[in-house]
Amino acid sequence: MRLILTRHAETDKNISGLVYGNLPSKLTKKGIAQVKLLANKLRTYNFDKIYCSDLDRCVETANFIIAVHEKVPIIYTDLLREQKQGSLIGKLVKDVDWHNLPPDVETPVEMATRARRFLSGLNLTDQKYVLIISHRRFLNTFVNVLVGASPEYEDQNQLVKNSSLTIIECSEIGAGEIVQANDVFHLAP
Repeated sequence: MRLILTRHAETDKNISGLVYGNLPSKLTKKGIAQVKLLANKLRTYNFDKIYCSDLDRCVETANFIIAVHEKVPIIYTDLLREQKQGSLIGKLVKDVDWHNLPPDVETPVEMATRARRFLSGLNLTDQKYVLIISHRRFLNTFVNVLVGASPEYEDQNQLVKNSSLTIIECSEIGAGEIVQANDVFHLAP
């Protein structure tokens, strides 16, 4: 199975620089332009299924994608939500020590458990192409679970960008192979 992972397009909260976790946010004009380019790039894929976080920024992103994939079933799930960020909400992202989280914030290990719960519901051999629409911190952990890396591992060069594409070939959880990582070439003017 090829899992095609994308992060929602740019939101008003992304540009604020604040931690906002699972709070509502809307796509910006730039975000709408990004997702239109993303949807055009994804036009060539024959997805078996689309899975999407149930948070509004992912749903809004998905709406543009399903416009070009009208017959593909889409499933919205809270298992693909962003990290639960508790008392960090409202703080500047740049001021947070992400390696020493307060007790009310979901840890990478807890997100990895959630990722495994989601993956346990997929049959990795019955489907050829599956699109996952989610969030930056969750997708970083999700990739780590797929490839067998530590949930805490975060390569600063591979932080998931808005509307980027990561493609993973995966027939077994923990043994996935990254085919393409954090590609934003389709967003270039």
